[in-house]
Amino acid sequence: MSLLRYVLIFFTCTMAFGARHEFILRFNYQVDIPTVLAGYNVVCYAQHDGEATYRVTIESNLDRQTLVDQLQTITYTAEYNQKTQVRELISAGHIDARAIFILEGEPNEASLNDLNNDTDPEPTIYGQHWLEQIRVGSAWPHSTGHGVTVAVLDTGVDMNHQFLYANLSSWGYDFVDGDWDPSEERDNLDTNQNGIYDEGWGHGTHIAGIIKTVAPGVTIMPVRIADSDGHAELFDIVQGIAHAIWFGADIINLSLSVDDPSPALEDWLDFAKDLGITIVTSAGNENSDSLMFPANVPGVITVASVDRDYRKSDFSNFSPYIDVVAYGEEVLSCAPNNRYVHRSGTSMAAPMVSAQAAIILQLVPGASRHYVRSRIVSTAKDVTYYNSSYYWGLLGYGYMDIWNSITVNNVKK
Repeated sequence: MSLLRYVLIFFTCTMAFGARHEFILRFNYQVDIPTVLAGYNVVCYAQHDGEATYRVTIESNLDRQTLVDQLQTITYTAEYNQKTQVRELISAGHIDARAIFILEGEPNEASLNDLNNDTDPEPTIYGQHWLEQIRVGSAWPHSTGHGVTVAVLDTGVDMNHQFLYANLSSWGYDFVDGDWDPSEERDNLDTNQNGIYDEGWGHGTHIAGIIKTVAPGVTIMPVRIADSDGHAELFDIVQGIAHAIWFGADIINLSLSVDDPSPALEDWLDFAKDLGITIVTSAGNENSDSLMFPANVPGVITVASVDRDYRKSDFSNFSPYIDVVAYGEEVLSCAPNNRYVHRSGTSMAAPMVSAQAAIILQLVPGASRHYVRSRIVSTAKDVTYYNSSYYWGLLGYGYMDIWNSITVNNVKK
């Protein structure tokens, strides 16, 4: 498949009344939706360009599941277009950031004096204790992630941030607005209707900053699939993964989760894995042993959070699906408008492991995702001693150790 731009082809929605349901429909070949669905009141639809995948809104008196059952008889797969929302456990899913300390107004800002008059963040960012714990400083003379691309599917990234701009790929995309500018955008709208405005704003920029901090030479591909409330659609997440694949991502960071398994999303994850792309996701912040999708998908590296003493963070999920843990409390990183903030959550732990994968891949270009995962989990530091209540692999193989992951068995050059 050629590297075509992935855009949504929107059609004017007709005026209609009654219950509307939005679905993701996939066919074995491209079709004319009004013809194929002539028996339904199709209000509007959009196509994933280059793919026989469509987002379709249908008005009907039938309930959602009945419609899914009917549509599955005429499509390859049919599923409800799940919505994702920040901080709401009752939502269909959420960007994994429930503990990011954003309620209203601006996030907690780091001291500008500590940041050297807001012109050089490195003395403070690189002075964080967790960098010593993961022993990345010893790895930098050998690898900084140079030549490796990490796609960040999130709320976008501040493309002009002084700490990030030199590392940002020009192949990012915004699937919320359908354009080539994946910048963070603050709209002052409560799109997820939870009474809080823009609580997801800055999430993607913070993730990108963590990746750059750990792997200073990496290339970051911002893919905006959620608005400033952290509100996203499954259809856009699917498109974001496809975009990351076609435009050369080596690693995909998914600090997000969806309640229900999705055939379309799982197929694209499988496709990425088949191509050798390493996928890293956060475990979630519900302090639960029940992980949401895709944290419970085999072959995805799932990351939980611990505190500075290697104890499981109060909010972090735990499960046999966990692969490794990383620090996830009050992590200092970037925020829009050249700012720096502390945020907490398994969202903050996952990009540390994405960056570790980049450091490994610079040393072993073209290595399989199996090799990358093996390096990460087999060299992790056991934290069972600090977490007696979470034995039998509920926190994976332990705490990430970058120096170990490139020195054991002489991976480093």
